[in-house]
Amino acid sequence: MASMNLFIGVAGISRQKSSSIQLLIIMSKKLQKANGGKIVSLAMTVRGMRYRLDDNLISQISARIEDEGSVLCVLEPEPENEVDPNAIKVIGLDPEHDIFTGLHIAYLGRPGNGSLAKLLRAGGRVKSARLISVDMETGDGELDLQIVKPSK
Repeated sequence: MASMNLFIGVAGISRQKSSSIQLLIIMSKKLQKANGGKIVSLAMTVRGMRYRLDDNLISQISARIEDEGSVLCVLEPEPENEVDPNAIKVIGLDPEHDIFTGLHIAYLGRPGNGSLAKLLRAGGRVKSARLISVDMETGDGELDLQIVKPSK
């Protein structure tokens, strides 16, 4: 099976890089138009931060969200997961500090993960994923997603 790692976003862009980013955005819009994909926004629950991370890391994620509004993430479907074949990992992406980059933060919550997994298997793509809130007590959070649906 082909790798399903998905690019999710860029943060902390310097002004010198802004023209390159604008070009990427234009190219992305042209690609979306060429593919006929429609972008949909979703809010999904993430679960399991308490099982995956210690209190210090959860606090750092929460502080980053408070300071910058979100933590960028990558989603990685995990079809071989014995508990849930629709499991989707939420992996941190921190281009400025590397503290969260590659860190398996949580999983997308059920039952929404099944619908998203099906959409991704059908050719949908994640345009962006941002962790926008963390509940320090439960270890759950909210992920803001933009998905490009496959054209019909």
